[in-house]
Amino acid sequence: MLLVWLAFPLAICLAAMSALFLLEQAARLGLVDNPGGRKAHVRVTPLIGGLFIWAGLWCLPFVLNDALWLAQVLTLTLITVGIGVLDDIYELSPRLRLGVHLLAGFGMAYWAGVELTSVGDLLGTGPLLLGGLAVPVTCFAVAAAMNAVNMVDGVDGLAGALTAIPVAVVLLLSAHAGQEQLLGLSLALAGGLFVFLLSNFPFPWRQHASCFLGDTGSTLLGLLVAWLLVGATQAGLLRPVFALFLLAIPLIDVAGVMLRRVLRGVSMSTAGRDHLHHVLIDAGMSPRHATYMI
Repeated sequence: MLLVWLAFPLAICLAAMSALFLLEQAARLGLVDNPGGRKAHVRVTPLIGGLFIWAGLWCLPFVLNDALWLAQVLTLTLITVGIGVLDDIYELSPRLRLGVHLLAGFGMAYWAGVELTSVGDLLGTGPLLLGGLAVPVTCFAVAAAMNAVNMVDGVDGLAGALTAIPVAVVLLLSAHAGQEQLLGLSLALAGGLFVFLLSNFPFPWRQHASCFLGDTGSTLLGLLVAWLLVGATQAGLLRPVFALFLLAIPLIDVAGVMLRRVLRGVSMSTAGRDHLHHVLIDAGMSPRHATYMI
């Protein structure tokens, strides 16, 4: 159990080394976000946050011995990172992205066995078991989490800080319960997030973020947070409804955006300034203060 705690410093080292390399190579790889249009930033910024967060996960083979579980985590995150990189470079269609998100959820539920089997005691009559709906509901939940984190990633530090909350909660609960796999995954993700937030969070002394998450990072964070939360409910560490509260702001934001766009008769994938951080900024807040407030 003590060995798994090395995941945090090892993930920091791997993420930091990857970040230093990728900062030099981002432009050559086409992984940069250019200013202009609706974008608020004023200089070319590398889209590499997701890649070095993923690099931090490669500390897991050094601290855990479960080969099958490691293969499941690293394979499914590799698929997510791969489609994210292609999206960051070529801007893939929303349908293709959604298909991959559902595929990742299916892999998590069917192959890794991390699935929602119950939605808890919502009606006061005992746990509502999903039965044969467990896999499709889990696929939907994973896709929802991935898209929610992706959509909330509109100002510096926001997506990383919001996902750090459920990661920290699962880390503490799994450490207390002795759940090594959940603890190792949450420590590895926390290490990568730590390095990312150091380079992206709008600290008072920082004028510009050194890098952005990109679609690679936001969808990777969505998948891993869903994995941790569903795994924690399976292990009895928290109730399913509490898992929703830990992702409440991204989920409520994306639900509100989708509803408003449906009522306006426009596509839900249409870009617009109708997210919570946009509302706060349009009301007079700076992007920095919108992140702090949310």
